[in-house]
Formats: sequence, structure tokens, C-alpha cells
Amino acid sequence: MIARLVIFIASSVVLFPSFGFAQDGASPVVPVRDPRATTVADATLKALAPQSVLADISLQGTVSYTAGSDYQSGTFSFEASGNNKSLTVLSLDGGGRQQVRSGPYGSSTDATGQTRPMSIHNCWTDASWFYPALNLQALANDLQVSILHMGLESRDGVSLHHLRLYRTIPGQTPGITADIQRLSAIDLYIDAKSYLPLVLEFQTHPDEDMKIDIPVEIRFADYRLVNGIKVPFRIQKSLQGSLLLDITLSGATVNSGLSDNLFAVQVE
Repeated sequence: MIARLVIFIASSVVLFPSFGFAQDGASPVVPVRDPRATTVADATLKALAPQSVLADISLQGTVSYTAGSDYQSGTFSFEASGNNKSLTVLSLDGGGRQQVRSGPYGSSTDATGQTRPMSIHNCWTDASWFYPALNLQALANDLQVSILHMGLESRDGVSLHHLRLYRTIPGQTPGITADIQRLSAIDLYIDAKSYLPLVLEFQTHPDEDMKIDIPVEIRFADYRLVNGIKVPFRIQKSLQGSLLLDITLSGATVNSGLSDNLFAVQVE
């Protein structure tokens, strides 16, 4: 697996030349910033964190895990620093599971304790999927991220602003640019009344084939105030339309100063 990762990196240097910044000597990235989308994003940040700039967040609680006939329960801890570093830990009946992301790299540890690298094409989406305020806040400083307003949509009788975020890297061919935009795309659905995020969607892919899309959906509910920040105390993650994680928070901490060492990607 490690050898395959090295080969993939070597063949994909042009596909992943940088993360968050333009290459030296390259023309600066000009992101697409739809005015209506940025207005909704600003309103969402004010609804979630009216008095704070968010640097990091830690969530803890209970979780149920379902994969086909495999059902397990236990506890979890999720931590994120900005939009491109995260650590998710599940402590389940059948053993622990862990995933760490740091910029364009990541690794996963299964219930047997074996750690494997994540394919680079699965590291384009923002790492902080469990708290989308960090995705939106990154717009201020991440010069590669574009945001579009895709229109108003209705789900379960609720009117939602549909926002799409994606990356553009300078100096790439049109084909690679299209691949990067597709691999990095995140669709965020915001309640048109409360401006709270209710749904986040993106695509994951098999390790060996970035062209095959596997839909991931995150649903957020039961928002509560934690030190002046609104946090969803119920999070559900579905894979290909089937519920994978059902999460209930017991607590949350914001701006605790998480160390970058926490998000070190190590592969055994």
C-alpha cells in the first residue's frame, strides 16, 4: 500500500502541486466568489459564531456505526483545526477506528490496528466535514476556494440555500482543472430562515479509481450554544444513501489551541 501511494504521488505531482497556496512563479488564483453565495456564507458564520473567529473545534459523545449487517456502538472524538486538518476517532464494540487528515494527505486505521494511507484523490475535500463553519471561514484566506449559489431548494418542507465550494489550482490543463474541481466539490445546504447548515454533501472514491463517485451526506440537527458558538448535537453520516454513523454529542470545545502534532499523518 505504501509503495502504491508513492507511485501515485509521483504520477500526480501536477494534479496536486500545492494545497492552499499558488506555486512560486505561477499566476495567482482568482477564485469565483458569487456575491449571493458570499452573503449567505457570511450570514451563516454570524448565525454560528457571532462573536468569534473559529480556529479549532473538538466534539465528543456517543455513536452507532452500521455497515451492512455490522452494527456497533461506542463513543467518538472528532477534532478539527481550520478546514484542512482533522482527527476522527471511533471507539466501538469491535475495536477502534481512526482517520487523520492534514492538507493533501491522510491515513485510516481499522479495527485491527492496521494503518493505511488515504488516496490523494480522497483528500481534496475539506477535512472538517463535521463542522462546516470552518469550511466557510476558510474563504477569507484560502485563495484557491470558489463558492457559488446554486439556488434555493426545498427538502422536507424546509427552504435551503444551496452553496457549492470547490478548488482551482493555477497552471493546470483544462482536464486536470476539471478533475480538481470535481474531486474537491462540497455542496452545503443552509436553512433560509435560521442560516444554520443542515446538510453537507460530497463524493468519495475507491482507492484505485477517482472517476467513480460514492455519495456522502452529512445531516446536522439539534443546534445548541457552547460558549457562544452554535454546535449541532446530532450528526448523521450516510454513505451511498445508507446511514453509516449516527452521532449524539455530549460536549464540545472551541478554540482550545489544538497542536498540529495531533494531525500528523503516519503510516505503518
